[in-house]
Amino acid sequence: MSEIVAAWLNGIGLGQYIASFEENEIGPDLLLELTDSDLKELGVSALGHRKIMLKAIDSFRDAPASNGETPQSITARIDRGRNPRFYDTTAWSRTPGERKPATLLFADIVGSTAITEKLDPEDAHALLYGATQRMCQAVENNRGTVCRFMGDGVLAMFGAPLASEHHALEACRAALDMQMQIQRYSLQLEAEHGARIRIRVGLHSGEIVVLEVGDDPTRPEYDASGPTVPLAARMEQSAEPGTIQMTESTR
Repeated sequence: MSEIVAAWLNGIGLGQYIASFEENEIGPDLLLELTDSDLKELGVSALGHRKIMLKAIDSFRDAPASNGETPQSITARIDRGRNPRFYDTTAWSRTPGERKPATLLFADIVGSTAITEKLDPEDAHALLYGATQRMCQAVENNRGTVCRFMGDGVLAMFGAPLASEHHALEACRAALDMQMQIQRYSLQLEAEHGARIRIRVGLHSGEIVVLEVGDDPTRPEYDASGPTVPLAARMEQSAEPGTIQMTESTR
């Protein structure tokens, strides 16, 4: 799979699907042809994630009508890496990051669409914000760093940028803390909205490249790169709602 597709997925905050796109050999030339059904087949089960991808693809597909370019010429520009509207190169424009052993944690809310689509937009935002806030708090309480938000989920790392010999244990504690926090929050939601939410959590330990991103030197932000990231995403995707899935390297 082209590195451009991986960069695009990372740029729209959905890097957890890189492995699936790679397994199915989805290159830049096939992106314009992807449909909602195709994305489901690729394992993009969350409706919100599919909409993000389709919106990004539609924005790119509209380019020929606005400037006369053909899909072929646009694809060529992607391959040359000169399409700023197609993916965010912020993380890749920095100097090479630092290699560190770490544990990656992916967490995603299950069934949020069915609940939020029945709510007022402000209420839906408040519901999801309350959930992600609790997830982030669990990460921070266990010496972790939240890297990015992905729809109704988060990616966090432990052992980087703050080194720790116990990063796997801290990540496991954060995952358990998350589940307990969301269970309590879900009871509150059931009383208020008559519905409950659950989360899936995936963990994988290995070496990553820690990237410093963002433009404010007084408030550094971090991201992670390397095979450990999509493997952790696979663990989250294979986990049952309300459970934690991890690889042997984390155990």
